[in-house]
Amino acid sequence: MTADEFFRDLPDPPQLRFMYMPRGPEWLSDPPPRIKDGQAGVDFRLVRDLARMGYKTYYLDPLRYLYKTMPAAVPVFTDWINYIDERLPEPRRTKAERKHKDSIWMCLNINLIDPAAKGDRETIEALFGQFDKSWAPEGVRYEAARALDYIATKADNDRMVALLRDSNSGVRNAVTHYLGRFRTDRSHDLLVHRLATDPEVTQAAMTALARMKRPEDIEILRPWLDDPRDLIQRDAKRAIAKLEKATAK
Repeated sequence: MTADEFFRDLPDPPQLRFMYMPRGPEWLSDPPPRIKDGQAGVDFRLVRDLARMGYKTYYLDPLRYLYKTMPAAVPVFTDWINYIDERLPEPRRTKAERKHKDSIWMCLNINLIDPAAKGDRETIEALFGQFDKSWAPEGVRYEAARALDYIATKADNDRMVALLRDSNSGVRNAVTHYLGRFRTDRSHDLLVHRLATDPEVTQAAMTALARMKRPEDIEILRPWLDDPRDLIQRDAKRAIAKLEKATAK
């Protein structure tokens, strides 16, 4: 079977209310007029790479709604993150070029929030590698941190903690959430410190402390019940309630 025949015979993706989902055998040779290779988040090299793994799509974004997990796609996403600058080179001179690359780059990270990627060392290294790129936009760093929060292991603790220095509050929130996964004294001390010193991660720190189930943290959280912000009060109540429930067992 030739590559063209393979792409023609690829089954249509599950029905979902997304515009411009590929349908029929000519989906790649005769796409809708709006689908243009190299524009607005569409890259036919990536489309073909995913199609070879059985995923038929023009855009990356719909995939996470179509599939609960995509084991065969994880190596594709990882490879594209590793070679994103070779395939979509810097500098990007126009707004359209920036939007095109950022759309693909962010969705590559988002789609790695997948059970199939948990603990995958090559994928974890690819995600961390993006933080060495000063030109990586905030949205990319944020989505990379979210993916790491989900798939990184306890062995990655030191590198995750180092990301707490990132200027992007979204990155710091993801790392704060990650710390709550591991009930170590070091993680606990870091969470207490972040709660006291970083107002942009207050909610994440309270949630993470609740996951640690240490009854002594109730008194640490109690002052936040008087915070003027309704959302902070709400999350403080929830965290304290979880700790009280854990203590009662």
